[in-house]
Parts: sequence; structure tokens; C-alpha cells
Amino acid sequence: MLQNCNNKIYLRIAVIFAAAILVLCVMSFVGKRRFSNDFTDIELPPKAKRKTLEDHGASLTNASSSSRYQAAIARQYTIMPKTCAEMPVKPFLVLIVFSRIDAFDLRTAIRTTWGSLADTKCGIRLLFMFGRVYKDNLQRKLEAEAEKYGDIIQSNQFDDVYRSAAQKAIHLLQWSAAFCPESVYTAKIDDDNWLNLPMYYKFLQTHQHTDYVYGAVFYSGTTVIRHTGTKYYVPREEYSGDYYPEYLSGILYAFPTRFVQRILQASLEVPRTFNDDVYVCGMLTNKANLTRKAVPNYAWDQNSAQRDSKCTKKDMMCIHYSNAQDYYRMWKDPCYTYERIC
Repeated sequence: MLQNCNNKIYLRIAVIFAAAILVLCVMSFVGKRRFSNDFTDIELPPKAKRKTLEDHGASLTNASSSSRYQAAIARQYTIMPKTCAEMPVKPFLVLIVFSRIDAFDLRTAIRTTWGSLADTKCGIRLLFMFGRVYKDNLQRKLEAEAEKYGDIIQSNQFDDVYRSAAQKAIHLLQWSAAFCPESVYTAKIDDDNWLNLPMYYKFLQTHQHTDYVYGAVFYSGTTVIRHTGTKYYVPREEYSGDYYPEYLSGILYAFPTRFVQRILQASLEVPRTFNDDVYVCGMLTNKANLTRKAVPNYAWDQNSAQRDSKCTKKDMMCIHYSNAQDYYRMWKDPCYTYERIC
């Protein structure tokens, strides 16, 4: 009898101990996932095809293994536009806009103004990138917008919030590498930027035989913000250093598409910080042994652009902190009329 009681006590102690160990393991795993690399959902192309894709920009649609890879990638997206293989002309530039789910008016302004020059017949695709949304009315509106314009990408792998910027950028690059590998450049732009698309297109055309990543350079030594009251706050658990390495501003940057797989591979090895510009255009670019180069004629806001030019739509490549009203005003400004790209 006593022996049986002792056995029961020992059994209970063993169960409690095992449960405690399990809880500690789960907590450790969650902690690592929170502050380190959480891109385990990223799919790389079949190993045999990676070098071909990177070195030559070969399409992933040529083999059954590649088709399975594309199918696996497609499951990570709730809304998918057509692939570049379905376009009438091989794309030169895939330009993907970071946009907020509820910024419908801003996207309409982009499509109506500078974005109207992005003609697929000229080899330019303009797309808008999103993550998960939990409001049914916004999701329905986004799906209707996608049906109307065919330019929406929505990933189901992250929430569409500010601190998901790095994840958003990685899935943007993943989509382009999987479904537009034949493009020469993959570029990301924020939706609050005016872009002189003809000037940008000519710049990239001129530099297409180089291996650089292009954008506005922030040289090494930028201070990491530790103030908890700002949206730019970065805890030490996420990024331990006091200063960032050299990186490109997130307002607009472009990767040669043949090198995007290097960035995706690096994202599986480099712990994440939420800023997409620091993470993708700094840390991952360094890991991938890619070199950054500055793009000229960036303006950080409308005021600085107007101080430097009497016709900003003509002289500036990109103007940050622009809104829908700025887009319509600049588009109608008689100081200059953009030529069609082709």
C-alpha cells in the first residue's frame, strides 16, 4: 500500500517536472523567434536551379521541381497577380509599392499620376504589397481592388503592421524571385514617394550591366534609437549594436533580380531587425556580398525639393513625404510633361 502511494507520488513529481521542462522549452523557442530570424516560411528554389537563377536570371518555370517550388510559394499569398511569364513583354523593372491596407485613395492617386507611366508593354510592372488584415470589410475592398486592377500582392505570412516591414520586404523579394525571375530589376518604393519614373527607368537602363544595389545611402554610424516612446525603438535583444552599418533608405531601392536569391538565403541566416532598410539593404546586403550605390536627385520632402528646383517633377528622381494631393498637383503642373516611356 505504502509502496503504491510512493509510486504515485514519484509519478506525479515526474509529470510536473516534465511539464516544467516543456514550458521552458516553449518559452525559449518563442523568445528566439521573437528576436531572431523568423523567416522559416521562406522557400528557396530547388537547389539545382539556384545557381542558374542567380547567375543568369533563368525562369523557374522550366522544370517540374521549379513548378512545385512556385506552387509552394503561391500558398504563402492570399492575393496573387499574374506572373511575369503571362505578361506581353519580358519585364525590365518590377516596382512594388509598400502600401497600407486602408490607403485606397493614395493608391488611386499613384495609379492616376506617376504610376500611370508603368506600362507592361514597356517592360515595367507596378504592384502593391500587403500582409494579413483582420477586418473583413477592408479585406473585401482589397480583393475588389485586386480584381479591378490586377496589381495587388497579399502575403498570408505576416500582419500588415509597421513593425512587419522587414518581413514585408522579404516576401516582396520572394514573390519577384519566384514569379518574375526574368526581370532585370526588382525595386521597392513606399507609397508616400513621388517617383519620376521615366528618369528612374533611364537610370536603371544605363546601369543594368552593373552588380550594384541602388538607393539613397546612409553611411555606417547611424545611431540605433533606444527611446521606447518612438515607433523607431529597437530593443537590444533585437539589435545589440549602438550603430547601424551602411544601408540604403527604404523609400526607394532596387536589386538586380538575379541577386535576390542571395538576399533570401541570407535572411535565413541573419537575425532580424524590423527596419526593412537596415535589415535588407544593410545587414542582408552585406551578408550577400553586394555593393550599394547612390541614386542621384532624391529629395527628403516636398519643401526641400522646391528649394532645390523650380520644376520638381522634372528635376527630382524621388520626393519623399508626398501625399495624394501632392501627386495630383505635380501631375498637373505645367512646368513639365513626362514623355511616355515607350
